[in-house]
Formats: sequence, C-alpha cells, structure tokens
Amino acid sequence: MLGHQNSHGVSHQTARSDLQKLAALGLLLAGKDGRREIFRVPEDLPARLPS
Repeated sequence: MLGHQNSHGVSHQTARSDLQKLAALGLLLAGKDGRREIFRVPEDLPARLPS
C-alpha cells in the first residue's frame, strides 16, 4: 500500500480504497499480515485482465 501511496502521491485511505477495488475486481489478492492489510498480484494476472 505504501508503494502505491508514495508513487502516486495519494493519501493512505485513497491507496487502500484503490487496492480494495482492484481486489474486488479479482485483479489483486487481499490478505492480512498480522493486523496489516496486504495485496498481492495473482500469478495468472494476464489471464484475468479483460481483452
């Protein structure tokens, strides 16, 4: 999340919301690392992208 936040100059909440929306679309995998929310790129991302 911090990478997205820093590279795009957005707030923590905006970065979190952006990543949650991508996860809802199936383009990221959401998970937890302790209390921290994490997002991973699925291995089959190219197949998940619309043509």
